[in-house]
Amino acid sequence: MGDLLRLYAIAPHLGADELRRGVCRVLTGDDPRPGPWPWPEGRHGQVLRHAGVTAEVAGSWDGPQLWLRVAHDSQHASRAAELLADIAASAGETARHPRPRPAARHDRRDGNDAPGNRSTPGYRAWRAMMRRWDVPGTGRAEIAVPGRLDPVDPTDHDIPSEAPQGVDGVAPLTFVFDHTPARQPPPGWLLRSWFFPAAGRFHCSWEASGRLRVRTPRTADRPQAVALLSVWRAVTAELDVRPDLPPDALNIPPRAFVLAARDVSPSA
Repeated sequence: MGDLLRLYAIAPHLGADELRRGVCRVLTGDDPRPGPWPWPEGRHGQVLRHAGVTAEVAGSWDGPQLWLRVAHDSQHASRAAELLADIAASAGETARHPRPRPAARHDRRDGNDAPGNRSTPGYRAWRAMMRRWDVPGTGRAEIAVPGRLDPVDPTDHDIPSEAPQGVDGVAPLTFVFDHTPARQPPPGWLLRSWFFPAAGRFHCSWEASGRLRVRTPRTADRPQAVALLSVWRAVTAELDVRPDLPPDALNIPPRAFVLAARDVSPSA
């Protein structure tokens, strides 16, 4: 099913062993004693795989680095968005100079779960593309809260009444628009990469800086993601110049042209 969450972070205030111990405590519940780590070597460092989560820790001059991947079917999936904070708190407790434990999720009011602005040119362009391409409601969704897909309103006038169907008569979820802002790392941490697609083939987002992004959980779909981003930027630029343009007046090429011949089946 692919990854629910992928992230890359650095902890300058911790040692590699402290980070490994924090990871082990959160993922497995064990509290290993200091000593040689039996984790196998991976692409970047030492790897722990447990219950659908893959954690890789590597030492570095600017602090230990953590790569984390959480599968959709992991027993940690319901708390995927909180795993980094949990690991940071657990590792901090083992450090020589521990930092305060981050507040529990229900105590934080950091605004990360606030829905994005739906009047931006980027979002309006995305909606216009979905309408022009006759993407059904089951083929697209939006994320207003990290990790939770919000289906499109069935009364939305942009949804076609009839559209090609996929497996079991349901169109596959292809396009997801993510309204959530960039995640804030735990105190003292550097968050270099955060990808929480939840589902869908193409994960689209409009960042606070105005940057548009299209990412995909599947390596084979990256060329199509690049093509989709190029068209989305062009349509957004049209709305930047002429915000009063109706959707039907925008220069949107056919979906088949953008995604090429690969977009012919749910398994493509």
